[in-house]
Amino acid sequence: QPARVVIDPQLKILDGTGTQEGYALLRDGHRTIIYHNAGSGKDIENEDVMLVHLSLSTSTSTVTTISPKDIMKDLQTNRNIHHVMVEGGPATALQFLSQKLVDRAMIIRAPSVTFVEPIESGMDDDTFTDAGLIKVGSEVCGDDMVDYWVRREDDDGEVSEKMWPGSTISTDNGWPY
Repeated sequence: QPARVVIDPQLKILDGTGTQEGYALLRDGHRTIIYHNAGSGKDIENEDVMLVHLSLSTSTSTVTTISPKDIMKDLQTNRNIHHVMVEGGPATALQFLSQKLVDRAMIIRAPSVTFVEPIESGMDDDTFTDAGLIKVGSEVCGDDMVDYWVRREDDDGEVSEKMWPGSTISTDNGWPY
């Protein structure tokens, strides 16, 4: 089981209904790292859960949060973790994309899903292109459309080794499934 990383600036996961007994990830025996900026006084008695305090930074003109670059630096330097899978909503994705921390992305669009009050994600193809990614393929999966994006070059302008495994994106070669 890989280590799970939670970004929770105010440590709400430990408040009210988020007591240690309330969330499985706080009691299931798997390694969990929680990044926060809450003051002292909040703690958890569980050797599998680590609370890591990081400073806040301004990610946009109105949003102050923990920098994904700071999280990645801590994971690599202090925890020997060099690969992460980011799951979350558009705000989390946009933070990692804007800091050019994404090497691969699978974007799943579900056109058949309707919402009473839809909220725009703020992401389009330009968002991924601006993050240094290129679309290498798309495919229909059931009723959904899946787009595959990769970072084609590293910081030195060399072709990246981070492409999807195999020469094509195809269920025939077992990738990405």
